[in-house]
Amino acid sequence: MRVLIPGGAGYVGSVLTPWLLAAGHKVTVYDKFWFGSGGLPDNGSLTVINADVRDRDAFAKACEGQEAVIYLAGITSNDLCVREPELAESVNIKATIYAPEIAKAAGVKRYIYASSVAGYAGGDTPAKETQALGHPTPYALGKLCGEGALSGFTNSVIVPATRPENE
Repeated sequence: MRVLIPGGAGYVGSVLTPWLLAAGHKVTVYDKFWFGSGGLPDNGSLTVINADVRDRDAFAKACEGQEAVIYLAGITSNDLCVREPELAESVNIKATIYAPEIAKAAGVKRYIYASSVAGYAGGDTPAKETQALGHPTPYALGKLCGEGALSGFTNSVIVPATRPENE
C-alpha cells in the first residue's frame, strides 16, 4: 500500500514509519522537520518530502497516487502552542480541518487521523471517550477540532484506539 504520513518524522511517526516499511508498504513522510529527523531509515521504499502541512498545494501534490493518509502532523508541545498561538492554530486546527478534504479530492481512499487523550479529563486513571471533556490545552483543542472536522465526512468511521480493560 502507498501511505502518506504527514508528521512522519515525529514522536509517533518515527516508530510507525519503520514498522510500515518492514511490513512492505511504500511510505512517504511529509514533514517540516521542526523537531528533528526522527531517525528515519534509509530505505528504497521511503520517500521524504520536507514541506509544511499549511502549504495546501504541496500537500495536494503529495496526496496524489496515495492509497492512505495517516495524519500525525501537529505542534505537540503545549508550551510552544502557548508561546506561538498563531502557529498552533494554523497547524493544529486549520490544516487539520482542510487536510482530509485535500486528500479526498486527490483520490485517497483511507484517511486515519491520530487524535489524543489530551482533551479528556483523565487524571491518574486511563481516560475513556465517554468521559466529559476536560479543560483542553491549546494542543488538545486542535485534536478535538480534528475529530469534529472528520465527523462530518459521510463515509467516515471513527474507531477509538483503546487497550483491553485488563491490561
